[in-house]
Amino acid sequence: MSYLYSLVLHKRHIFFIPLFFFAACTFNSPLFSQEPFNPLSPENITVTPLDEPAQPIPDNEAILHEGYTLFKQENYAEAENIFSSFLAEHPEHYRTTLMLGNTLYKQNRIEEALAYYQKCILLEPGEPHGYYNIGLIYLEKDDLQTAVHFFREAERIQPNNENILYFLGDIFYKTADYPTALDYFSRVYVLNNHSIRNLFRIADCFQALSKYEEEAATYLAILKIRRSAYAYHKLGLAYHSLGNSTEEINAYLTALTLTPNDNELRFNLAMAYYDNHLNEKSLAELNKITQPTEDVLYYKALIYIEVGDIYSAWRQHALLEPLNREKADEIYTLLTK
Repeated sequence: MSYLYSLVLHKRHIFFIPLFFFAACTFNSPLFSQEPFNPLSPENITVTPLDEPAQPIPDNEAILHEGYTLFKQENYAEAENIFSSFLAEHPEHYRTTLMLGNTLYKQNRIEEALAYYQKCILLEPGEPHGYYNIGLIYLEKDDLQTAVHFFREAERIQPNNENILYFLGDIFYKTADYPTALDYFSRVYVLNNHSIRNLFRIADCFQALSKYEEEAATYLAILKIRRSAYAYHKLGLAYHSLGNSTEEINAYLTALTLTPNDNELRFNLAMAYYDNHLNEKSLAELNKITQPTEDVLYYKALIYIEVGDIYSAWRQHALLEPLNREKADEIYTLLTK
């Protein structure tokens, strides 16, 4: 019987918004950085300081800068007005078309945004931004076949863009093509070997491919960059798959020093003790879990039976019965032998 809780890495593209204007919207002015948008958490983003403009900004660029500023302030309606007005006079201005698409996207007007991203492709088929943002939209719609088409078009134009490669890896992982996903995440690693998000995805691929030594090594690499209870917990699970109970327990104990109220983590520690016939330690950890689940009650009952505390085992049975009759019946059978 498998006791391990299922840990799902928070990797969804919800954390990313299609703001490729960081890469595209230079407006011929050093006010706008050419660096690509990085969807990692703020502490992982390296920001290049922006230079002051050497010369006065032309009138049309001042207008666009105002729209950009409003966008940054999340005043999307006013930003939309500025970009729309500008496009009425300059209908083939690529970067403003892109910015208007982003502004509509932020207002959850997805189909309208999609139309502007498609127009970006028509205006500048050699630029990746329209393909990329359309890929994101279809990824959010869970239309993976269409998403991968647009991301691969973006990859063709910018083969070394880590965000494009990352989302291609994400799609192939979702479709269970783990070797291809691993290839894409590995290419991201070459570009940015300190991306915590990407390293977790590499570890996910190794786990899916049953390469547990490599999975554990990847978590150790993550922990060299940043101590994280989640990484220690996942490391413990990898050691469990390898049958290394000593390192598994050590990883869980370290994780608990960082997040002592994590019941899933504490349960897995209790089970590691149980697997090693350390019933007292296992029971001590199970008793620390607030709002015990049916699994907690089940294993507490088993341990009480093993140590001969039949009264306590019956108490766990009574609590377990309304939650899981099958497990409760199993305990009942053991108690009435």
